[in-house]
Amino acid sequence: MFAELSSGYLASIYGRTIILKLGGLVGALGFLGNILCPYNLKPFLLLVSMMGYSSTFNVLYIYSPEIIPSSIRSTVCGALYFCGMTAPSFVPFIKTFFPNRFDTFFVVFGFLYSIACINLKETLGKEVNDDIEEEKKEFPLVGK
Repeated sequence: MFAELSSGYLASIYGRTIILKLGGLVGALGFLGNILCPYNLKPFLLLVSMMGYSSTFNVLYIYSPEIIPSSIRSTVCGALYFCGMTAPSFVPFIKTFFPNRFDTFFVVFGFLYSIACINLKETLGKEVNDDIEEEKKEFPLVGK
């Protein structure tokens, strides 16, 4: 809860894309530190890592409707919903095949996620063009 509240506040000041990039990096570095650090620091690093990942989910909930055009928004949201529902079913298989290095996946995907967010445009304080008018010109029967 603290991560979500603080990320929403910081996103309103510094912008959304910087929070997305830093949240993924903090999450990945926390798990990487968890692999390499002594046992007494592991709970703290896992807490920091989970806060980084939680902050990205909060900002994505606000930011994704602005970066996904309205003409494909339902398709993208459906695909993401499908991935979100099916991904947890693969976790037991990953845990079985990689019992000692399960957290390596969080490190790899955290860095990949941050790299993927590098070219996102900042929409904070800017007017968002929603493609609805262009969609009506292209498909005149849509919306009637």
